[in-house]
Amino acid sequence: MMNAASKRLGIVGRYPLTPPDLYFTARTILESVSLPGSANNDVNPLRGALVPISVPNWTDTNNW
Repeated sequence: MMNAASKRLGIVGRYPLTPPDLYFTARTILESVSLPGSANNDVNPLRGALVPISVPNWTDTNNW
């Protein structure tokens, strides 16, 4: 993110917003111990870093 003077603010997002149909997919990705879909069970670097929030008004799971 940048401020009005085009300086970086150093803000990191904490809450990814998801439609209700993708909420559990987001939780699987963000809370799994191992990296989802990896064959060699790599450690998931996103575990515990983000907290997904479901937005009930978002109904289209492909419009992102």
